[in-house]
Amino acid sequence: MKNARLFLLVVLIFSLSSCLKNEKSNAVIHEKEEQPKKNVSAYSGSKQLNFKKSFSGKINKREEVFVSLSAKEGKVKGIAVVKKSGKRIPIEGEIDEKGHLKAKVLLEKGLKHEMNADLMNGELKGGFIDPKTERIDSVSLKESFTQVEPDKDLEWVKDPGVTNEGFKQILWLQNRFVPQLRDSLMTIIVNTEYVYTCPKPVRAVLGYYSRVAGADYAIADGEPNTNYSGIKNLLIDALDFGYQGSNKQLSFLNYWFRKEPKLLKQINNGYFVSYGTHWFRQFDSINLRYNGDSILVNYTYFDCDMSKADRWEIAGVGKFRIEGDMIKLIEQRTDTLRVVPLTQTK
Repeated sequence: MKNARLFLLVVLIFSLSSCLKNEKSNAVIHEKEEQPKKNVSAYSGSKQLNFKKSFSGKINKREEVFVSLSAKEGKVKGIAVVKKSGKRIPIEGEIDEKGHLKAKVLLEKGLKHEMNADLMNGELKGGFIDPKTERIDSVSLKESFTQVEPDKDLEWVKDPGVTNEGFKQILWLQNRFVPQLRDSLMTIIVNTEYVYTCPKPVRAVLGYYSRVAGADYAIADGEPNTNYSGIKNLLIDALDFGYQGSNKQLSFLNYWFRKEPKLLKQINNGYFVSYGTHWFRQFDSINLRYNGDSILVNYTYFDCDMSKADRWEIAGVGKFRIEGDMIKLIEQRTDTLRVVPLTQTK
């Protein structure tokens, strides 16, 4: 009898222990199931902080604009094109993971506005704020999906031939019809057929000018240059350099200009557009005449200092001579066409 009671007691303890173990296990499972899920942002951090997008819409429900923006780790650069006039307005700022964009917008008249907008569901909505009058110009834009995704195939533009003066058009502005928008936009065109296949001396000269200014900046493919954020543009694309400051670009130019110390300094240490700089420089035109051992280039570009809200439009001429496998600079001059100071607001 005593043994039977002891046996029952052991069975009871074993059963109780099993029940407690199961209850503890169920509690753990239940706790895992009931644990609240972490809030997930509506935006993927990498996609929201790194992109190239284009938008079209209106300012104050009347002025039609086209906006192109590139973001790298939340730093944004871009340009707004006013459809009617073709005026191009640089934009520089930051975007967070929630899609809020805060930027400076440099108007042609020299007044730097603030831009606050939200990027959500393919729309960019907000306003331009005049820092002096605090007037707000509303902005309502929709993603147009008209641009080729960055770092994809090169857009092939047929060589238009030479002008009456014997110049090859390398880069120019053109009013192009965009079927998706059913409207025309002033856009930068690069003669990719010629630039991609031109002789090496010509490629070297154009490569040098790819260090002077850009043409529709974008984020490049592959391993980025840590100093210059791996930024490319249409001219660099056509020259097949990968991105500004790439080994391919610098080694090629250093070879052809190896007897030109001033140009080498500019090539290696000169202007690189980056998301940390306040400078924004972009070509309006490049024309080139190649005859025997001489290369003549004329060009125009606009140059903006976002920190001071100043804008310059510059025209230049460069004369080069080919000496075997080297290029010598014979003459280079530039002229400032217009300077717009911050105080000139009217």
